[in-house]
Amino acid sequence: MKRISLFVISAHVALLLWMVLWMPVKKVVKKSLQVRTVIEVATPTPASAPAPVIKKEIAAASQAPPKPKKAAKKPIKKAALQKPKGPLVPDALIRQLQESIAKIEEKGHKDISKKAKVAPKQIPKLQIDAGSGAEESIYASHLVQCLQNALELPEMGTVKLELTLKCDGTFVQMQILQSASNHNQKFLQSQLHSLKYPAFNGLLKQEKEHAFVITFCNH
Repeated sequence: MKRISLFVISAHVALLLWMVLWMPVKKVVKKSLQVRTVIEVATPTPASAPAPVIKKEIAAASQAPPKPKKAAKKPIKKAALQKPKGPLVPDALIRQLQESIAKIEEKGHKDISKKAKVAPKQIPKLQIDAGSGAEESIYASHLVQCLQNALELPEMGTVKLELTLKCDGTFVQMQILQSASNHNQKFLQSQLHSLKYPAFNGLLKQEKEHAFVITFCNH
């Protein structure tokens, strides 16, 4: 058995040696490494053609029912602003205020009437029909000056009257001869009897009374 195994092993070794020594050795040809570079060039993509519009859809769109109109909004009325109520005034206080106002108005009317009766300063034009005597003319000029300084007619208009005086200048009476203003007439009637006139001088002293025709004129 040992001989058989040795024979088999030697046969194998011999076979291997023969194959190594006698079989032609194939030369390995080295191939050159080839490198390929791939360059990608971006080419413009063709614009996609617009999708055809279907006539049915257009017709459907044109025949679409109109949108319902929105109802106009009614303006909302703002609630009226309520004015703040002031404090209530007692009726007694209101009556008292009304009475005070009435008294003030009444007093104002009285003051106005008093001012109307107050003798103004001067009459623009005053004429006395004096006699032919020089003494009477001199006294007439004094009387004119006295009346102009004491009186002023309240409105436009002429009043002609006869004024009778005593020799000491005391008022006796007056008589309206002609009047173009009722207001001026009443004013003179209320004022002439209270004035202080100059006493007569010269030959007029011999007369107890004398009447003077006077024309008051306010233009």
